[in-house]
Amino acid sequence: MVSAAAYRVSEKVPRPGWPAAFPVNLPLNVLPSGLTAPVVFIVARPYFGILSESCTVDLRGIGTLLLRSPADVFFGAAGIAFACWGIMVARADEPEERETPAHAPELTEEDERKAEKSAAVPAPVIHEVIRAAGEAELARPVSALAWSGVAAGMSMSFSLIAEGLLRSHLPLDAPWTPLITKFGYTVGFVVVILGRQQLFTENTLTAVLPVLARRNLRTLLSMLRLWSVVLIANLVGAVIVAWVLGNTNAFDPIVRNAFAFLGHRAADHSFGTLVLRGSFAGWLIAMVVWLLPAAQAARIWIIILLTWLVGLADLSHIIAGSVEVLYLTTTGALSWGHFFGLYMVPTLIGNCIGGVALVAAFNHAQVVSGRPRQNGKG
Repeated sequence: MVSAAAYRVSEKVPRPGWPAAFPVNLPLNVLPSGLTAPVVFIVARPYFGILSESCTVDLRGIGTLLLRSPADVFFGAAGIAFACWGIMVARADEPEERETPAHAPELTEEDERKAEKSAAVPAPVIHEVIRAAGEAELARPVSALAWSGVAAGMSMSFSLIAEGLLRSHLPLDAPWTPLITKFGYTVGFVVVILGRQQLFTENTLTAVLPVLARRNLRTLLSMLRLWSVVLIANLVGAVIVAWVLGNTNAFDPIVRNAFAFLGHRAADHSFGTLVLRGSFAGWLIAMVVWLLPAAQAARIWIIILLTWLVGLADLSHIIAGSVEVLYLTTTGALSWGHFFGLYMVPTLIGNCIGGVALVAAFNHAQVVSGRPRQNGKG
């Protein structure tokens, strides 16, 4: 039997509110084999704050205790690891003092201003820029949202037009052809985003941040109103242009064949695959919105790079893809039921998952996490 004195902890400098000593007079000899060390450390858990500063621990006899059986070795090691974790947690709660490195160069006030100007835009600043834009969008009247949404749906048709034109002028069997043609896919996004038109997938981030910040029913209803108006308006604009492309001679037959190929390529997937691909597409488009406030002169390259990746991976976008699939629907090559039930619904679900859950919620959480509560509210 190991004496209880082997686990007696005495504090040298007690904290306010802590006991002056840690009484560990436990009947260790009656504990089952393998449970002695964990029990000691679990009982000691509230005192890890003391252990992390100025105290002494008499561990004489600990080796004898741990070697009573193989089980004691395992549980004892687990208990020690648990104790170390507790000490690290206690240390993490202590404020960290920042001091200027001894060998850092001394900067003038002008140099410091240049350094601050050259520094990356902090995430809270990006969050606030997008949240403020979202607040402005939520306050817009329905008519303004609808007209802007129709314009965005029509503008997104340039993704289909540009990609179809490039495809009709390049060898179809060359492995590098998609690397070129998918730059055409980016054209609609460049027009819509830089033109400040209302695109549904942008609002899976912009309109959601005010909801996460305010957390009230009124803001939630305003977001749902914006979503419904913009989505319907985008689809109306997409239908208009898709009908024109498929039922007029605006483009040569070889280009219309490329439109049809792109439509089948977008539609010929299972429900689950479209949800998954839609999630990645929603993720990337929402990330475009998140990156733009800090991009400055590189805004257009951020849009081109990320939307080119969406197109190259054949990810499903509710508006750009709808223009492609609606081309087939308006020409009679695909039923309306297939479009609504087997393309629009799963793609919409995926885009919402990617934009709301993977970008809006996580980026909001990483900005507000650890910040002090104000007036008792988070």
